[in-house]
Amino acid sequence: MQTMNYYEEEILNALEGVESDVVCVEGGADEIFSRMLERYPVSGSKIDWARVEGSVEEVESNLDLQSQRFERFFRDVISRFGLKGEVVYVGDSLTDFSLCGSSDGFGGLVGAIFEVPQHHYFLGRDLGWCMCFSMEGCMSFGFSGRS
Repeated sequence: MQTMNYYEEEILNALEGVESDVVCVEGGADEIFSRMLERYPVSGSKIDWARVEGSVEEVESNLDLQSQRFERFFRDVISRFGLKGEVVYVGDSLTDFSLCGSSDGFGGLVGAIFEVPQHHYFLGRDLGWCMCFSMEGCMSFGFSGRS
């Protein structure tokens, strides 16, 4: 793996500090984004959530509350939609790796992940669902209409 930046090191340090099944996958972010953008309607390089049928969206504009609110949204969506199986995480600018593990495994890591100032994407392994957290405080979730 190439030299890690500060944010990548912080996430991996947090990973070492919790008991979790989450593992780092080298060089996975670009491949995941390419596949994701084929599965979801896009506007520019982002998912166009208004065109994702049945998508769920919330906003937290208070910067001091975003991380906590993002964590709650993550847990609520996993529970509400009964999401099971392996989860893949990628960030869109400051981290180049992907992380894989169970939704429970990410439970102790989402706080550290959300501290990185980038857009965050959590996806089902088959990319059938996607959850996005933006730096602007937007939280979005939806299922892909494509296989």
